Amino acid sequence: MPNDYSYTALLNKHNAIDEKILREMKRPLPNTLNIQRLKRQKLLLKDQIESWRRLMLAVRAPVGEPSGGVGAQEFAAARQA
Repeated sequence: MPNDYSYTALLNKHNAIDEKILREMKRPLPNTLNIQRLKRQKLLLKDQIESWRRLMLAVRAPVGEPSGGVGAQEFAAARQA
């Protein structure tokens, strides 16, 4: 079952990577390979955040009410992520 702490930790990591990207881009000679690596990490975290968000919507939805469009397959995939 997801918890808000894990979701917050993912958001914090995402924001930290964003700050690293901005710092690197402000350097006189930015390391483009490092920027690309950081952007890939940020994208992976974005996907994990979205999986957690969908899972939390599905878990917290009252019985008999829509869960924000999350189907059974997406729910199972989010739980494994």
